[in-house]
Amino acid sequence: MKYVLYIGFCLVSLFAISCMSKTQVVPDSIKYEFINYLIHSNERIDLSGWKFMADRDTANWASNKVGSIEFIEVFSDIEGFTKEDIAFMYKQYEEFVDFTFSANQIKDRLIISPGKWKGYSHEKYWDKIREEYNTNKYFSLSMPLFSKDFLKVIIIVCDYDSYYGKRLGSYVYEKVDGKWTYFKQLHYED
Repeated sequence: MKYVLYIGFCLVSLFAISCMSKTQVVPDSIKYEFINYLIHSNERIDLSGWKFMADRDTANWASNKVGSIEFIEVFSDIEGFTKEDIAFMYKQYEEFVDFTFSANQIKDRLIISPGKWKGYSHEKYWDKIREEYNTNKYFSLSMPLFSKDFLKVIIIVCDYDSYYGKRLGSYVYEKVDGKWTYFKQLHYED
């Protein structure tokens, strides 16, 4: 009987843990409110001429020194992020592995999947993009990383063009009087 109770306890515990692990650190409604603001505001970053958006972060927080956690820690004091904010960002960063943008949440942009041709030569990669999507350019956004109070956010914006290459920048935005506003550019490379 003890054995059956133990197995039952283990199963209930595993179920509870799996349910808790699927709880989002930042609700989608907050992420997409900011992302749609960024795409349509043209404040500091003009994405008005960019019709196609990558389904995931092709700039990649995990592999890009610009978006690394160390980078966030270095700028945390300058940008006014607290230690609690940094801990909260770590949780979001861990969630990032499975993050993809939902096409029905993004307004007025077509979501594409350029990652499926990763590893192709530059020329072949762009041939595939043009063949499937009839475009020479697209942009990518990182998953936004929010402060604990959801009033500040760091994001990487990257645009790709078959002729001009890649431009990448990381930015901080803050919510003032209920509206998102540009706060500071942390990094830019052309």
